[in-house]
Amino acid sequence: MDFSDISAILMEHVHDVIDHAFVVYEGDEEGRRACEMMGEDHRTVVVPFIPTAENLAKWAFDAVAPHISSTYGNRLKLVAMHCRETPKSIATWRP
Repeated sequence: MDFSDISAILMEHVHDVIDHAFVVYEGDEEGRRACEMMGEDHRTVVVPFIPTAENLAKWAFDAVAPHISSTYGNRLKLVAMHCRETPKSIATWRP
């Protein structure tokens, strides 16, 4: 795959979904209520898991993997997804 194709997939299925959003676990009722009070300009994404870096890496993997397609007769597949919390802290998901 061309890197521009990969970049487009990441933008659509990860970046554009959670960029500048508060990601909150659906079971966190207090957190969800707090987000609702922040007004229309506040973006909230409710997810069915606790949004740790490890869980976000798995979520991103699951969102991106179906879109990695084989080209030119090779068999491409996504093997890992990384999620950085800070420049020194990274979580990796491998199925």
